[in-house]
Amino acid sequence: MTRIPVYTATTPAQVRALASPIRLEILTFATAVGPCSLPELARACGRPADSLYRHARLLLKHNMLVAIKAPATDRKLRAGRGRRAELVVDAAAEFYRVGFDPLTGRGAPAFRRLSATAFKAASGVLRDNEGNPELVLAGPDRNFGVRSITSWLTPEQLRVVVEALDTAKNQFERGIGPASERPADAVLHHFTYVLAPVVRRRSETGREG
Repeated sequence: MTRIPVYTATTPAQVRALASPIRLEILTFATAVGPCSLPELARACGRPADSLYRHARLLLKHNMLVAIKAPATDRKLRAGRGRRAELVVDAAAEFYRVGFDPLTGRGAPAFRRLSATAFKAASGVLRDNEGNPELVLAGPDRNFGVRSITSWLTPEQLRVVVEALDTAKNQFERGIGPASERPADAVLHHFTYVLAPVVRRRSETGREG
């Protein structure tokens, strides 16, 4: 199956389906892992399989996940054991977003809701790493870090930052795909970022707030 590049949620029902921490997590792992059964997807998420079915059905309903027939060999193997073949699912798109026009503000509430969901999911990743002995916090092999910086940037400096973010994003996108295409030493990592101009809003009296 060929994924579409971008899935844009436009209706309120689609936004509600997308802006849920567990459903965004399902889509994130489905995108990274590739075609898999729901139990396999649950293991990747670190959740019980039973907790995914209701959410997966909603994502399938809105075509954010797609159902794929189990491979013939897998069906035959499971049938020989007297069990029904597991449903195989895959992410429908490489990237999920909501429609947002910054000039008119159209879709802004949905955009903020999805952004808050993404950062809630990132916070969960940080929480899950508490006590992880494999964390490296410094040096060229660093695999963990959080920092918030506000700075004055020239247009040239901003271009350098954007190029660096694009490089990082491209590396993450290269790591997306089925297990058969992944290097043996590949490890799942999470990447979330915010890049935005700082907008100073004035108080009702006209003074800087």
